[in-house]
Amino acid sequence: MFGMDGLAEIFDSLLTIFLFKPLACFSTAPAYRIQSILQTQTLIPNLPTPNYKSAFRCLYDIVKQEGVESLWKGTSASLWKILPEAYLTWFFRTGYEDAELFPSFNQYTDYKKFCAENIAMGGAVGATTQLFLYPLDLIRLRLATDVVKSGTDIRRFLGIKNCFDKLTNKDGIWGVYEGCSVSIFANVLYRGLFFGIYDSGKPFLPKIEGYDWKNREEYNKKRLWLAMASSLVAHFVVYPIDTIRKRMAMQTGGDKVIYQSAFDCARKCIKTEGLRSLYRGSMFKLGNCAFGGWFLYVMDYRNPIDALEKKFVWL
Repeated sequence: MFGMDGLAEIFDSLLTIFLFKPLACFSTAPAYRIQSILQTQTLIPNLPTPNYKSAFRCLYDIVKQEGVESLWKGTSASLWKILPEAYLTWFFRTGYEDAELFPSFNQYTDYKKFCAENIAMGGAVGATTQLFLYPLDLIRLRLATDVVKSGTDIRRFLGIKNCFDKLTNKDGIWGVYEGCSVSIFANVLYRGLFFGIYDSGKPFLPKIEGYDWKNREEYNKKRLWLAMASSLVAHFVVYPIDTIRKRMAMQTGGDKVIYQSAFDCARKCIKTEGLRSLYRGSMFKLGNCAFGGWFLYVMDYRNPIDALEKKFVWL
């Protein structure tokens, strides 16, 4: 029915959903928790140190107070998100393509427009998917930043359901969407910078003439560095927005509204803690930058030579 190629594609997708994504989520959970604590530390009660200057100090205190296993707190919310996220991404992308909401461009004759269309499509799919799954992101953040009081095992939230019930009972269903608009904006901005910088820089790379393998090796090496730079710049620009989103999400279920808007949050953070506060924990993103750049390098298999023959190859 599907053919061998279709079955191989289905198997690859299932392997990614049920094996690689859970492994990636589980392996990066400790970094996510320490990073989130650093970003929102002024809003977290019971912290051993009220103002961390070092990620290593934060890691040491959390492990000492709660144990090593606590570094994976909140991971279950991300695991529950994997399957519906994969389905909704496929559903919305297919729906947008069928509805022809975005113009279609030829990848050989209109490559820049083709890339722009992919960025717009990806941003729209990511935004609509987040509208359904953002509460799980917020719950993961609140579980990850739920620090026990010294000498006790008392936490504010006992799990996903308990967290959801407490937040919605206090602020209603819209409470678990606090910071959603900021998250969508960050997602679209990141995609635009990540792919836009890369595509804009490729014309300045060394030209490949014929099947000169020495020139091709030089081209690929510089293309890899360009992909890494694109990923680094995108993360550097978007990271403060992620900090603002998390700080706004932290006020859900609280006794008072601290930030009236994303701009108010940014202004207060910079005024009271300095611009550096928006970049706390950013060192944990360096691994993501490297992986994101490598992924873009590998996935960009549009070779200038083979494009003339209208074929796709892996470089």
